Amino acid sequence: MAEEPIISLNSTLTVAVILLLIHFIGDFLFQSTDMAINKAKSLKWLTIHIGTYTFVLFVGSFVLFGLNAAIFYALINGGIHFVTDFFTSKINATLYARDDKRWYYTGIGFDQFIHGASLLLTYDYLIVN
Repeated sequence: MAEEPIISLNSTLTVAVILLLIHFIGDFLFQSTDMAINKAKSLKWLTIHIGTYTFVLFVGSFVLFGLNAAIFYALINGGIHFVTDFFTSKINATLYARDDKRWYYTGIGFDQFIHGASLLLTYDYLIVN
């Protein structure tokens, strides 16, 4: 018998919006100032940020997909998030230090695009198919 998620959602678009909301919660609301400032220069702080983010993503995914899918989905996306932030946080920290506001905010936006695309594409490939 297949594992049933806690809630049943029939719309892929609805799930996508919920995943983006979970991402916002994990990547912004649960990210402390120390994480935000130090993740570009410290693997310790980057790892703490990713651990926190992955936990939040797991909890949200558990509600959406059930236990087994949530574990796989959260771990895969936590890994992708780590690699993305490893590079984008360093680039954005450099732009911020140069007071290059235009490219700093462009970098933040691109970072968020990568995260959103990763969440949606892995949802499509790992959960839907």
